[in-house]
Amino acid sequence: MAKRGPQPKFDKEKKWCNRCKAWLPLDDFGDNKSTASGKAYYCKVCHNLYCRRFWTTVQAYEHILMRDYKLTPQGYLAFWNIQGKKCAVCAGELTLYNRATCVDYDSATGRTRGLLCADCYAGIGKLKNSPELLLKAARYLSPIADPVADLPEAQ
Repeated sequence: MAKRGPQPKFDKEKKWCNRCKAWLPLDDFGDNKSTASGKAYYCKVCHNLYCRRFWTTVQAYEHILMRDYKLTPQGYLAFWNIQGKKCAVCAGELTLYNRATCVDYDSATGRTRGLLCADCYAGIGKLKNSPELLLKAARYLSPIADPVADLPEAQ
């Protein structure tokens, strides 16, 4: 008698892609620890096509802005225009409705500070949104500063 119920969609060498409806080698899938196979549900090609389509729709991006930052499309455009279409930190060019343009949001106050490029956003995040750490980093990078002078002397 045939086994009833859902059948496994992977084995040791191949996995079923739910988008292109084909059995593909495991190397064609990205990693995903939350699945039984340890691989993504869709092959890399299908996943990239899906993400490219999703992120190119303005409606999807506006939904994320409202959901995550309580920022309306008019507010997003206002920040972009006020900042001269540039990153608030490095003055690099920003592209509307693009993943490389990040909304800098202060979760403590619930206030949107502005729009940043992905690099500046990541740097501020790595410094834990701390002005003190940012000033220490600026002093460390300053050509006048001597980081060795602050070290305790050997006895």
